[in-house]
Amino acid sequence: MEKTRSIAFDPSVRKHLHVCWQNTGRYNCSICEKCLRSKIALKLIGVLADFETFDANLSLGSARQMKIRNASDLSFVEENFVFAREG
Repeated sequence: MEKTRSIAFDPSVRKHLHVCWQNTGRYNCSICEKCLRSKIALKLIGVLADFETFDANLSLGSARQMKIRNASDLSFVEENFVFAREG
């Protein structure tokens, strides 16, 4: 979350941030776990709508469908959860 917060207000990052590994033909698919984690973090910071490379739609249903496959996935979810509770 700290890394995301540190880049979230940079205009160049808002225009070019690429996190997706899906290769769907779009810059970021906005629906894979990596995209969703990033979108959730950006939404919690309050800047998701300012990012040109993501679909700004984010539903609770899409977050509920995220799969936690390993400790790394869990750490991202926990970090976002803690930030949301503190915010």
